[in-house]
Amino acid sequence: MSERLSESLADLSVAVRKAEDNAAEARRQTSEKIQKLRDEAQARSDALIAKFDAKLAADKSEVRTRLETWRAKVRADMDAARHRFDERKHKIDVKHKQRHADRLEQDALYDIDYALYCIEVAETAILDALNARVEAVEAARS
Repeated sequence: MSERLSESLADLSVAVRKAEDNAAEARRQTSEKIQKLRDEAQARSDALIAKFDAKLAADKSEVRTRLETWRAKVRADMDAARHRFDERKHKIDVKHKQRHADRLEQDALYDIDYALYCIEVAETAILDALNARVEAVEAARS
């Protein structure tokens, strides 16, 4: 396996170098030559696809097994991630609802304080009215 990997990486390195050389050459060429280089690159690409298809056909059952294993792993990983997301979302929702309840309780406390203030203002107004009435009655007697 390690040798196959090394060979594949070496092939990749050669292909990259060839693509770089072709790109440098294309910068110096005419349109017809560039088209020829492009056609050659396309032919190499088609050959690689054919090689891959042949390899895939030869290793079909092994690839299918690996693919199914990989899909199962991906599904399990996605399910785990979704579960973690749902847990975090629930925690955030709980915190959000707790903060909302705290804000409403604080608003209620402010409203109660305001109501107490209004009652005191109303009591002061009532006492002022009664005092004015008493003064009016005393002024009428004198």
